[in-house]
Amino acid sequence: MIIATLIILGLVLYFYSIKCLDAPISSGVRFSLGVCRLFFLCIMLYLLTLPQVREISKLISKPILYIGLDDSLSMSYPSDFHSESKKNPPSRWSTMLGELREEGILDSWRQKGFDVRFLPFSNADASSQRQRSLWFSKIPESASPTYAQTNLSAVIDRFDEAISTNEAAYLLMFTDGQWNQGRNPMTAAAQLKSSTRRIPASIYAFGIGPVSSVRDVLVDSIQLPSVARSGEAVQLKAQILLRGIEPGTSLTVVLQGETSEGDQIVEERRILSTPADEDEMAVLFDLPDMQTGQYLYTVRVEPLDRERITSNNQITRGLQVRDAQDRVLLLTSAPDWEFKYLKRVLEDQETLHVQAYLHHEAGLTRLGDRSWMEKHSIDADAAPEEEDYPDLWSLVDDLSRWPLIVLHNFSFQIDQIQFVLQLKQYIEDGGAVLWIPGSNQTGRLPQALREAVPAPLAGPFTPVERSVIAKIDADSPFAILSNEAPGLDLPPLSGYIAARASIESGKTLIEGMASMNESVPLATLHRYGLGRIAVMGSRSFWRWNMLTGKEILAPFWLTMLYQVCPRLHTSSGEVQVDGYLFQVFDPVRITYQASDQENEADAVSLDVEGPSRQETLWLSPVGDAPGLYETRYTPVEPGMYNAATVTKDASAAFRVDNSAVEQRDLRQNIAGLRELAQLTGGEYANQPAWRELAERLPWEVAVSREERARFVGEKWWMASLLIFFLGAEWFLRWMKGLP
Repeated sequence: MIIATLIILGLVLYFYSIKCLDAPISSGVRFSLGVCRLFFLCIMLYLLTLPQVREISKLISKPILYIGLDDSLSMSYPSDFHSESKKNPPSRWSTMLGELREEGILDSWRQKGFDVRFLPFSNADASSQRQRSLWFSKIPESASPTYAQTNLSAVIDRFDEAISTNEAAYLLMFTDGQWNQGRNPMTAAAQLKSSTRRIPASIYAFGIGPVSSVRDVLVDSIQLPSVARSGEAVQLKAQILLRGIEPGTSLTVVLQGETSEGDQIVEERRILSTPADEDEMAVLFDLPDMQTGQYLYTVRVEPLDRERITSNNQITRGLQVRDAQDRVLLLTSAPDWEFKYLKRVLEDQETLHVQAYLHHEAGLTRLGDRSWMEKHSIDADAAPEEEDYPDLWSLVDDLSRWPLIVLHNFSFQIDQIQFVLQLKQYIEDGGAVLWIPGSNQTGRLPQALREAVPAPLAGPFTPVERSVIAKIDADSPFAILSNEAPGLDLPPLSGYIAARASIESGKTLIEGMASMNESVPLATLHRYGLGRIAVMGSRSFWRWNMLTGKEILAPFWLTMLYQVCPRLHTSSGEVQVDGYLFQVFDPVRITYQASDQENEADAVSLDVEGPSRQETLWLSPVGDAPGLYETRYTPVEPGMYNAATVTKDASAAFRVDNSAVEQRDLRQNIAGLRELAQLTGGEYANQPAWRELAERLPWEVAVSREERARFVGEKWWMASLLIFFLGAEWFLRWMKGLP
């Protein structure tokens, strides 16, 4: 409608302009002028509708060489370990760059017209798409052979992502062919070959490295538990790999042990002969009895004659020795039902050794008969020797012996200032205190004591005699209570303790609901220096025992102990890892031995926390071993790992490396590289034949047809029409002398 209106308006204006002209011209000239003006106006109106035409064009693209450069640690070693002509032969990395740059291979490719792009292996193996680098137009200056793993499949995947479906492209991999990360490169190559590309993409393998065995002795791993108990027999197992070593060769294996302070405790040397028809051997060492503390053990193999690589001849591992039982000090100034049930839970725990004392004006009195029973039991020799403490002054120098101190309704007095200051220092240095306030904490402390007592313990704490119901969320560490008794409705607590506002900045572990929907903290965790303080907001948790027995109360208190002291071994169950050092993608066997073998579950869950993520594993029962569960876990990145129960009361640590993998086999994987190239229609060449293969790279120009829509106004003939009709009109005007 708009276009029709414009046309009518244009015609009216045009004929009106002609009619008004009083020029003596013929009808034919007038008609010719009208036709030229009409066609010009119609063409302009037509172009306003943005008409388009489809065109098919032919595109010709040059072939592209995608060059993958192996910058892993193995490339820092010489190409030929057997050559005696050079004392310091160049590394594989230097040889590779020299062939590409100095020997003119890159220049010859560019002269032929190839488009060349580069990607170091380390850039292809980034953990996320955002971290991956694009292909470079030249070799990155920052590239160096320091990457601790080799992932050939990642390079092939990055190549597959970079190329288009219609371009001629080749992947040139400069590597020794040994891979220790990612999936099998043959799988990635098969996927590349099966992709729907009009022009197939081929892989050309440029191999570098010795083709025969390298004379090398490698200490591959040490199996040593990360934690041992005092008096426990500990054995260290070292796995030694042999590369190019003749049978019967004498090896000197040295074990050195020292404390974390550097004091040497053991040095043992063994001279062994390498076995026949085997490329590895295991060496066992029985470690001496150790006191509680941290230890470092190093296994070293003395270098052999003509052994070029000695950096992999030793490994050091750590060992933490704990007491046979973790000690817990329990102090109270006024025992009650809460104290009775807590003491019973702690003493029933096989992994804990509880020392309970009543504090009064005359000093300290030992509570309970557990110490007498241990002294006269059949396992009396295994019970730890302990000193009886008559007063608080005698505890001052020994507080560090207990990983956890429980203070129940404990009364601080001004004459205890030395003990209070030492307790404060104990917490600041990493100790843990579980504080259960009671009737002795209702008043304000003297000024001198308030300054000495750690802030979360300074009070006052006001008891409120109103019922409160504990709320336990699904993500709470105390969710294990609902696992023990699904659907259990916990009975209300008979009262709670209102703490002063200045300590309410701690993390609330358990929250309760009082009357009028008032929120009440029932357990609060505070960080104080390097240590932790947990403040209980009620002293009537013992009421839970009246309904459910120890099946609920014991897990509650053990979980509470772990929250305030994570290094406390609060579970009779035990998490074990078969070994300590593993390599990336090596299956790790993890087992859990439950203490309660009568009530065996269908499965047990463990949390495995790695360098960058946390996973939940489900362990299945082992048929012939009651209470034993196992699973296999495959780590995908190097670093420290920790496998722990859901309540974190039993755990085991292990480490995953991949630097040793780079040194396991320094030979060139000729068979793998040749198969990889042939699978995609490419070729393989060893380093001396690189130039010949570089000359044989096929020059294949990719021709493709592209269809696209173009605006009619961009065509030359449309512009010619406009100029013709406009020029014809003005020519007639000029001929007749019209303006």
